[in-house]
Amino acid sequence: MHKGMEILIARMNSHPEEFDITFYRTELNPIRRWDFILKPLMDRCEAIAQGQPSFQLGFLSDDEVGEVFAKLMQVQGDACTQKIMNELLQYEDCQPLARPKRGGVMFGGNRFDDSSQ
Repeated sequence: MHKGMEILIARMNSHPEEFDITFYRTELNPIRRWDFILKPLMDRCEAIAQGQPSFQLGFLSDDEVGEVFAKLMQVQGDACTQKIMNELLQYEDCQPLARPKRGGVMFGGNRFDDSSQ
């Protein structure tokens, strides 16, 4: 495998929060540090899936692109699980159907405004 991709996968293992592309606009990933490599990787994956030629990251084989993509999708799944667990734990002490103590989003997307209390 290309040395750069080995390093990238090692970084995904050690700092998965840096590679969260699913929840960019949440607290999980406030920066887009790896866009320079993730965007062309995703473009290349899309071209491979559609059976089209791609010159994105031409120094990588399709198998190498697939390995990095698989790792990236694992990171995305883990980020999703973390986000869900954070939401569950955030309101763990609330009674069912009760308003959250410090505002926030409940099922249905309603935002509560605690300033009226």
